Amino acid sequence: MKKLKLFTRFDTEGFLKDKKLAVKSIRPTYEYVNGVKSEVATGTTIAITIIEDNTDYNGEIGINTFESFNLKIGANFEVIKEKLKIGQQIKIKDYADLTGTIFGDFQNQLSLTYSGTGVPFMTVGAKANG
Repeated sequence: MKKLKLFTRFDTEGFLKDKKLAVKSIRPTYEYVNGVKSEVATGTTIAITIIEDNTDYNGEIGINTFESFNLKIGANFEVIKEKLKIGQQIKIKDYADLTGTIFGDFQNQLSLTYSGTGVPFMTVGAKANG
């Protein structure tokens, strides 16, 4: 059979619910035209590291601690760069517009894309401004 992957959905909320996350890096996301990177920034890519994994994987706990994945959002890179710092903890708060894609030779890589407005996360332990 062909195209079976089209019917596979990643349970983003189930995967992330028992994890603590931290920002690893922040960079602009660029548009690609015919496979060539353009100078047009379309948003921000945030590399996120799992700093604590309490998910039970059929009797195994913590197997994804210190693994990383990307979160792509449409928000302006400069704005995000000013608000987030490397190492800062975040918590995902909006799963409705968050899509997970599994890829790689062994289907062991994860990329999340947020199609909503704003950002799908809040910072943890950060002091409020004002």
